[in-house]
Amino acid sequence: MTLESVINSLENLSLEEQQLLRQKLQNNLTRSAQKVEISEQQNPWLKYTGMFKNDPQFEEFLDEIKAYRNELDAEEIEENNKRENRAENRR
Repeated sequence: MTLESVINSLENLSLEEQQLLRQKLQNNLTRSAQKVEISEQQNPWLKYTGMFKNDPQFEEFLDEIKAYRNELDAEEIEENNKRENRAENRR
């Protein structure tokens, strides 16, 4: 369904149907806004947002994490290759 077809469909609604649709959309928007507000209040991690913003060592810390993950990935690939080679040798 294209935007144009939706607009055409909306134009074909009676005034009563348009008003009902407008009310339903408004109610859904209000509920969605309330859910976002509630979820932000309940998220315990939000208070930590930006805590490393001005930390000069944070980029270095992220680089270390990245290097460690790359090392683990390389080890996993090596293990998978060894496993595949052993399986091929058994055939």
